[in-house]
Formats: sequence, structure tokens, C-alpha cells
Amino acid sequence: MSVRYIAIEPCTLPAGGCTYVFALEITRSAREPIVIRHRYSSFRQAALAVQAQQPLKAATLPPFPQKFPLRRQTPLFLVKRGRALASYLQAVLADESLSAVDHVQQLLRDGTPKADAAANHNPPSPLTQAEAVVREVGTPQSTRSPAVCIFASPPPAATPLPRQLEPVHSPEATNGYAQEGNNGYAPEGANGYAPDGTNGHHPLQQLMRHPLTALAISLFIGLLCGEVLLALGSCILGIVAGGLHTPPRDDPPLHGANGRHHGGVSHVNGHHAHPPPSVEKEPKQAARGGGEEETDDSHRVAVEAAAEALRLLHEAFDQPETRGWKPHSTRDGVQILVHVTPSGATWGMGLGEVCAPVGVVYAVQELDECKRLLDKQFDRSTTLRAIPPHLLSIDGWQTIELSLAQSLYKSPAWPVGPREFCGVRVIARRPSDGAVAVALRSLDVPGCAPPAGHTRTDLTCGGYLAIPTGPESTLMKYVNMLDPKGSIPSSVVKITVPDRAMVVARVRKIAQDRARWSCAPEWAKLS
Repeated sequence: MSVRYIAIEPCTLPAGGCTYVFALEITRSAREPIVIRHRYSSFRQAALAVQAQQPLKAATLPPFPQKFPLRRQTPLFLVKRGRALASYLQAVLADESLSAVDHVQQLLRDGTPKADAAANHNPPSPLTQAEAVVREVGTPQSTRSPAVCIFASPPPAATPLPRQLEPVHSPEATNGYAQEGNNGYAPEGANGYAPDGTNGHHPLQQLMRHPLTALAISLFIGLLCGEVLLALGSCILGIVAGGLHTPPRDDPPLHGANGRHHGGVSHVNGHHAHPPPSVEKEPKQAARGGGEEETDDSHRVAVEAAAEALRLLHEAFDQPETRGWKPHSTRDGVQILVHVTPSGATWGMGLGEVCAPVGVVYAVQELDECKRLLDKQFDRSTTLRAIPPHLLSIDGWQTIELSLAQSLYKSPAWPVGPREFCGVRVIARRPSDGAVAVALRSLDVPGCAPPAGHTRTDLTCGGYLAIPTGPESTLMKYVNMLDPKGSIPSSVVKITVPDRAMVVARVRKIAQDRARWSCAPEWAKLS
């Protein structure tokens, strides 16, 4: 069985207007090949359904191409996205349980035999192709570059991209952007930046624009006039003029929430910005066909931080009284403990029983509508980057999810300002008893800065351990080893730290609603 990207084609929306669809050819043994044509949103709905119903298997699939601003969707970007969709769909259809998901079956039901599709398909004119995408993106003035689709149909006339530009199984490639050094805009040199560092200009023009050229000319003029001061002044003016004459780049590097520098390329939100033209660019080598997957430094650092977060989480709950934790109070069936660190920060811990399955205890804390009920200061949270969970291996535990995240919190009371957290988040399950652990730890993510007015916190470890004590009962252990930074009155600390530990009681209250029990994921249910 194979899935092949064919073309990007314009189509008319039911309510009027034009958009474009991705045409994929699906070939299965003993069956006639079919062609499916769907918008990106249809493929994305299928991917979300696969993730929701089969999260463990979904984690092993090639990364699904992420959403991206329409105004930056260039022709090469769209081709990359089409090929990434084909790669993802092929992996889904190769698994019987994944291909049985309703949204996936809906994609296939709309397919037509290849022979019929070829007979009924009339390639539109280039003008129509351009109009289709321009109307989808907006007016031509709102786009940075002409929005014209690249068509590969009919298939025999398709011109394949060079192999080094083909998408690979990594978030940087499958999100629709091209490989390092190309940035998904145009082949090297076509967007004004030639691979030899000349920026696409004639060598003589390049020489005349060089600062040293302007310096030499100004020095010569100064000496010719016989004035030393004039020569020195001309030197300074030559340097300034040379710097001002350096042509600006048409497409400056992008800046995003999780930009990072790696291998001479600035990674922004998983995408690539232009590297310096003089840097030699080589395509990434990615694992194919089950080979060893290559990971970068950011993955390694995040995995190490996640492992340390889980270690500290278990260590805190292992005889906390011997580790500096002192009993504070007991409220609503929740035992509260506090620990004052040598630096003066106060940590909080809450232990209590929840009358609900362990999967429900986990699920209610993941629902957006419940997060503000559990934490009054919670504002919003953003996943900066997903990391393959199989990279983290802990004895006795199965890693379900691993990611870099940023969370914002409102001010608890005047004069305390809002806070921000940036770090790693890991979800793990212990197959032996079905326990679930969620741990977070602060980690510096290059390019991820706190919003204006927010103070970045230092979270040594935060999260909870949910241990099943019965089919419908769970022991929940919560800990928050947080240094909020800044100056916070002791009166505020005395209120907020114990209140955070009472999240156990709030989870219990929300979990009483059995209508929410259906939200528990399959992987968290007891066998």
C-alpha cells in the first residue's frame, strides 16, 4: 500500500469563493488505485481523531504538518505540505486500527478511481491557479510574494523536487516548510539570495557595495588632496557609507515563541528562517524505514529535564517528612504540607483521595473549561513544541507525551504582578498498576520570552501522581516546588501556597460529575 502526492488543485466552495485541495493517489494491493481530493482542514480533522482515539499509536506516526499563516504559504510550501500529508496518511492506512477511524474512512469514501479521475480532470489555466490561492490568502497586496500554486497533475508531467528538498520525518520538515537553507520560499538564488553568498547580484556590483571598497576610495581621495585630516575623515565616512550601502534582505528572519539556533539555521516555531548566504547548507539526514532517528541538542536537553522532573516528583512523595516537608493543615480531606527552601521560597504539597478512576483524575485537569476552576490564577497555556515521547525512557514507566510549554498566570493579589512559566512537561503511565504522573520543570527555551509585565518563575518540579486505589478511587499527590521570583508579601504566600495544594479537593469536586468520566483517554483506563 502506498500514498502519493499528485497535485494541488483549485476548487469552488459551496458558499462561493475559491480555495485549493490536495490530490493524493492511494494504491492498495489487489485494488484499483483511487484519488482523493480534500482540503488541509479535512486531513487535519482526521489526524485529530486518530490522536484522540489511538494516542499511543498516533505517537509513532510521522508528524502531521502543522497549521501555518496563509500569507506565508508559498508554492514550495504547499508542495511540501502535500507530500507530508501523503507520508502521514500512508502510515495511518498501514495500521488496521488507525485506518478504521471514522474520519479516515470518510477521506477514503470520497475517493474516485484513478482512471475516472484522470478522465474527468481538466487542469486549470495558470491564471485560475493563481486566483484560487490569492482569494484564499487575501488580496495580492496582503501577501509577501505571489501566491501561485505548483501543480503536479497530470502525474506524468510532474517535475519532482530534488531529493534533498523532499520532506523527512521531523517536525521541521513535515510542517510544510522546506529543508535548511531554503525556508520554503523558492529554490536557492531564486528569491534574491544565491547559494554562493552573492545575494544574486553581479560580482562587480557586489564589489562596489563592499565596505572595504568604499574605504579604499575615500582614503585615496584624502591622500590625493594632501590632507591627513581629510584622509582620516574620509576613512570614517567610507566605513559608515559602506555599512549603509549593504543591501537589506527582503525576507528578514522570522521570530517566534520557540525560536532556537541550531546548525547555522534559526528555527522558529519548528520552521526555518534564512541562514546567512555565505553559510554552506546541507540537508538534514532523517531516519527512514524504521532506522535510528536523529535527535538534536534541544531534544536531549528537554529529555534530561523531563527525567529530572519525574525523579524529583517521586522523591518528594517518598517520606516527605524526612525531606524538609512540614505538616501545615488538613482541609476537606486534603493533607497540606509546606517546605521552606534555603532561598526563602515556600513549596506546597497536597495529598488526598478522589472518588473517580485515575483516567478521570487526569482528564479533568486537561480540559480547558476546568483549568480555571482548578487554578484561579491560570490564564492560558501554549504548547511550544512536541517532542517524540519514545526519546524518554524511565524504568517501569511508559512516556505518553513530552513537550515544551509556556503558561501564563494572573496576579493573585495586589501588588503581586502576573507570572509566567516556560519549561518541559511530561505525562507518563506505570503499566504495573495504572498510575499516571504529570511533571513539569523550568527550562530555558531560546526565543521564548515572558510577555511584557510578567515575571518568569523558577519551577524546580511541579505536577502530581495519581495512583489507583480501586476501580473508582484514586490517591492524588500534588506538589509545587516553585520560586515565584520577585518580591511577594508573606501574607500572599501564606494564602496562595496552601490554596494551590487544595487542587486535590477541586479535582474531587469536578470529578463527581460522572458526565465527565467519558473524557478519560483509553490509555489511562484500567484494564
